[in-house]
Amino acid sequence: MKLADPQENMQMSFALENLDLINEALNASAIVAITDSYGKIKFANETFCKLSGYSQKELIGQNHRILKSDYHPPEFYRDLWRTIASGRMWEGEICNRNKSGRLYWVKTYIFPFTDPATKEKEFVSIRWEMTEEKEKETNMKSLMDAAMDGLLIYDRFGRVIWENSKAPGILSQKSLKGLTVARIFGTHYRVYFLGTQELVVGEPGSRVFEVSTEPFQWEGQIAYLVNFRDITEKVRIQSQMIQQDRLASLGLIAAGLVHEVKTPMGVIRGRTELIEMNLDNPVKVYENIKIIQNQMDRMSDLLQELLELGKPAPGVKPHLIFPENVLSKVLSFLDHEMSLRNIEFKKSISNPLQVLGEDKFLFQIFLNLLLNAIHSFADLPQDHDRQIEVYDRMEDGRYQIVIKDNGCGISEEAKEHIFVPLFTTKKTEGTGLGLIVSRKMIRGWGGDLVLESKEAVGTEAILSFSQAEALSPQIAQ
Repeated sequence: MKLADPQENMQMSFALENLDLINEALNASAIVAITDSYGKIKFANETFCKLSGYSQKELIGQNHRILKSDYHPPEFYRDLWRTIASGRMWEGEICNRNKSGRLYWVKTYIFPFTDPATKEKEFVSIRWEMTEEKEKETNMKSLMDAAMDGLLIYDRFGRVIWENSKAPGILSQKSLKGLTVARIFGTHYRVYFLGTQELVVGEPGSRVFEVSTEPFQWEGQIAYLVNFRDITEKVRIQSQMIQQDRLASLGLIAAGLVHEVKTPMGVIRGRTELIEMNLDNPVKVYENIKIIQNQMDRMSDLLQELLELGKPAPGVKPHLIFPENVLSKVLSFLDHEMSLRNIEFKKSISNPLQVLGEDKFLFQIFLNLLLNAIHSFADLPQDHDRQIEVYDRMEDGRYQIVIKDNGCGISEEAKEHIFVPLFTTKKTEGTGLGLIVSRKMIRGWGGDLVLESKEAVGTEAILSFSQAEALSPQIAQ
């Protein structure tokens, strides 16, 4: 007969003591129950009783249906029983109802095993309450579903893993899950770009979407939350505003155009008379004809500029341009206007740079800002020293062009409204659209427009540009 090893007895005793501690800790923190193969409860610990509101006497012999909340469909329970009946563990989240009728959620693990004494199949369930966590999740989902915007989450591979109820409908889809954001928003969508993008989605009858992307943690992994809205109508209205402002500007520069056309017309008239006087001299006739042709080309260019200014702007993408070249074209229209109003003008572009923008829109921005400067002298005395200065500078690593005047300035009260649509400080001229349209356009290129003004002192309109490059102006021509 083999004698028991004292060391083995000590290890067995230590293991039993630890098992008792584990059982005690589990009983205090977890919801534990044992059911037979028919689903009847054979054991329920104190935590189970406390959470369910039922005593052990009320629970023993009962089926777990006593806790059924009707939240889950029948297929949910069929899958559960099919899994554990096959000898596999089941894991999931269950919504139950306690004795008082309150719903609660439990994270559940069900383990099938065979009772060594009776040889009967039984099931041990270990649960942890997660009601508060689940309510937060449900409330967040309800909040996201109530949002007017579409919301979706995509993983680090750019694939959608969650969507709110609005998202598929906004994009005319049944579901977005499993699709890549590149497929949803098109190849122009910058995946992992943090910030807001404007994207044209779908052809033909394209719609414009404003899409914002932010990173965050989702189930322990890096993910990206996308907030998007259809701004097609907003863009259409803004385009109309730009067109209205452009057409309003045409009338204001008409005088300058008439003056500019009169000059070449006078030259043409004089040269035709010289031709008539020198019909017997072919060389002089030819020289005068060339001058006439040049002056006609000049008038044609001026008229074309005017026509282009009046046309609706096409969807031109921003590209590198020289703002000084655009500024010179604007000044050719306004030179006569400034002369009539006795305005001293000074241009000082010391470091011509290329910037990101669009020629036609930048023409409109310069025109708006220079007209504002011109009109700032309207109510000032005739003997007021009227000055407008345009100069460039580098500020905080960005190329800037400043339009400065010593006109009437802007009051503190008016400063709060200068970028509000239809607000204007002009008594007889202006649509109240110029500043907001100008800022909208330059911000679309990654730049900005800021106004610094003091009443009775003057105003500085500061244009900041993106992607400046030091090159010769002639290269852009």
